[in-house]
Amino acid sequence: MQQDTHTYHDVYLAKQPVFDDAGSLWGFELLYRGDLNATSAQFTDSDLASLAVTAAAGLCTEADLKGGLHIALTFSSKSIISGVPEALPPENLIVEVQEAQALDPELKPALTRLAEKGYRIAVADYQARTGAEWLVSLCDFLLIDVIGFEPREIIHIVTTGKSFGKTLMAKKVEDVTTQQLAASLGCTLFQGYFFKHPEIVAHRTLSSHEAGRLRLLKIIQRGDLELEELTEAIRSDVGLSYRLINYLNSPFFGIRHTIRSVEQAVTLLGWRQIVDWLRVIILADFAVGDTGRELAFASVQRARFLELAAHSLGSDEEAAKTRFLLGLFSLLDVMLATPMDELVDPMNLDTEIAVALLGQNNEFARWLGLAISFEKGDWKGLDAAVKSMDLDPAVIARSYAEALDWTSMLMMEMPSNDGR
Repeated sequence: MQQDTHTYHDVYLAKQPVFDDAGSLWGFELLYRGDLNATSAQFTDSDLASLAVTAAAGLCTEADLKGGLHIALTFSSKSIISGVPEALPPENLIVEVQEAQALDPELKPALTRLAEKGYRIAVADYQARTGAEWLVSLCDFLLIDVIGFEPREIIHIVTTGKSFGKTLMAKKVEDVTTQQLAASLGCTLFQGYFFKHPEIVAHRTLSSHEAGRLRLLKIIQRGDLELEELTEAIRSDVGLSYRLINYLNSPFFGIRHTIRSVEQAVTLLGWRQIVDWLRVIILADFAVGDTGRELAFASVQRARFLELAAHSLGSDEEAAKTRFLLGLFSLLDVMLATPMDELVDPMNLDTEIAVALLGQNNEFARWLGLAISFEKGDWKGLDAAVKSMDLDPAVIARSYAEALDWTSMLMMEMPSNDGR
């Protein structure tokens, strides 16, 4: 379901998945900053109302929402008192309130009214502050930021929160070690960058399916490849041929005539477009389970964002496509649980892209850092990157929002490889 999302194209808006303790996708938290010159995530009420409605609807498909995925949004006291959260249905919305907001005397009746209407309340930045007991008793979730705390401090905060019998979510979890600590203490929901940093298995042997996909990626990297050779490479893979034709017949492309063969698909789309879509489809083929699908989404979104950001600087088409490729392959090591240096060579990548993917510093690494800062909601790091790269903040914010829209539609139309 494509939404009109122009109302949040000029704000910083990032989406982070939330997983449960079984590794299944529970929902999303939207991280945002409304004023491009602000230092924190503060909105006017009208901005927040628009963002809440358009972003929540635009970033999750109708099937996702009907399937029970949750949308967690932070609201100011004033917006809660004004009834802004009621713009979204209670079935999916989690109303986040900072624990420090408990000192506002007008907030209690407003939150009580929301709870009576079926909205679930989450206390964000929970640290067991004095005077917030009424808010904790009213809420359903306690959200605990674990970044910047020592393990002993995390243990104290989580243990205190657990005594209230609420569902505990560990936020800003940056690595698997912290996620495991939080889980051992009683947290059952996890949000953060940890799912992009699982264990990479050294000397892991790729399956024949994975190796075949990498070989195809290497083939399409060749600049001298003829269309006939590309067609034959696709035709030799029955599963990929089916997925490609099925995908190109989707409403996303709006092709007037039904595509019935690989040859027809290649002829209609041409070299550049067929290669671009193939890269995305092959990447999606690596995705297994909720975490895999989110990694695929993040990779494609990152690729599109970098492409649009490059265009905003006046880069030529080739430079923009190079940055697309950089983003697309930047999480491949995580998706395949294989060290990046074992994946770069078989794909026959440009040296500068390979260097950046291997974690070394160059111009492409700076672009990758830009995307990562945005994804993490690291606004300070994002501001620094935007300034050092001489980018327009409003254009970058718009590029990211457009990349979210584009990826949501793209992945919605793409058939799943696990039957879902």
